[in-house]
Amino acid sequence: MLAPIPILVNLLVLSLVAWSLPTNGIPPQGTSVKFQGTKGPKKLNSYIVTYRHGVDKRTRLNAFKATHPGIKIAHDYDSRMLNGFTLEMNSATAAALSHQSGVDHVLEDAIMTHPIQTEDSQSVLKHSKKKRKGRKKTKHGTLDTAQDTINNVQQAPARWNLYDISHPDAPSLNPTSYNYPHAESAGAGADEKPILVNLNTDMNGHGTHVAGIVGGASYGVAPRANLIAVQVLDAKGSGPVSDIIAGINWVMLAHETKNGGFGSHLTTKVTSIKPSVINLSLKGAANSALDTAVTAAVRAGIHVCAAAGNSDDNADAYSPGRVASILTVGASDIHDQRAYFSSFGTDVDVFAPGMTITSAWIGSQWASNVLSGTSQATPGVSGAVAVILSETSATMSLSPEAVSLKISGMAKRGTDGSSFIKILQVPLAVVGGTQLRLP
Repeated sequence: MLAPIPILVNLLVLSLVAWSLPTNGIPPQGTSVKFQGTKGPKKLNSYIVTYRHGVDKRTRLNAFKATHPGIKIAHDYDSRMLNGFTLEMNSATAAALSHQSGVDHVLEDAIMTHPIQTEDSQSVLKHSKKKRKGRKKTKHGTLDTAQDTINNVQQAPARWNLYDISHPDAPSLNPTSYNYPHAESAGAGADEKPILVNLNTDMNGHGTHVAGIVGGASYGVAPRANLIAVQVLDAKGSGPVSDIIAGINWVMLAHETKNGGFGSHLTTKVTSIKPSVINLSLKGAANSALDTAVTAAVRAGIHVCAAAGNSDDNADAYSPGRVASILTVGASDIHDQRAYFSSFGTDVDVFAPGMTITSAWIGSQWASNVLSGTSQATPGVSGAVAVILSETSATMSLSPEAVSLKISGMAKRGTDGSSFIKILQVPLAVVGGTQLRLP
């Protein structure tokens, strides 16, 4: 029997913040073209300021503060990730700063949320594009069990999403139970960092649900992965971009500490490095500062998976999913079709089960809940990345690009004839007592 995997929590504790109403993206008077407003809600008097590459940000800021007192530094980012700060100041000061030499951008601190759908079984069937005769939804228990075999673990009963990613055919709606065969070491050695909420003080539930899909003992794709929660959203599931960037900054520094330098694993054998995976089950309007931070994390050798969004539109309009170097994840349904709400487009690398997904919840040790969204699809891919990292040979490249290609190469084709979508597959099974390795 698999023992529950302990969740190790490293806190990035951020206080609750006050939001302002939308401003239609109209910049304050006196701004330069370097100023970027936001049409949605924002954190009051908070601005992300980035400087051009090679500019000494501290010297430039100190010179500006000499004539503009009252500026407070909320976040001082590592310059290798983002050469800049988050500053607390009024709009007039922000407008003046946008004119300073060496400044790249001054961005209003937009609010991002986790993309989640409220679904029940009837709405799932209603919105499914292809209803199949003779199928009906059946209830399953809230707790799963796991049995050890010689070479793998056969988790049964498992949820439909776990069955779907480990079997080439779409699951039926009327089995008594599904099964999920995975290696005993699935995810071992990989640090999974859901950039959401602290699992010990999760007042929302979304972060716990996501973490359970990544690596929970009962509901997880990679139950041996090491889960480390990084808190950036509040109890309502929202948070400013500045805090999300700070969370990514923390992950990069932690990754550097344990591996001896940014990107060191690209030239080091697997046996001597400890890979990291960031799960970003959140999205917002296009944001150049967040895109820069995410891109820097990938350059540092960190694997990043992000939600495409639940807007039923093109994902290229949203950050961080529009970043080309990360794995952007859409949601599929039980028929292996794009979920009706899922964003789509060329920026979406892979789809994964994202409708009526059961996972851990807040309230008690055994609590569970059923949610839908690309927030639920993304941790499935993050878990698959951890499985790949734990199963990769010591001589194979572990670059994020190589893992993305492997995820894409293993994907199966969706059943929706009107659009070609790739759906996540993690083919870890036991045939004749021999474990089938990843291709």
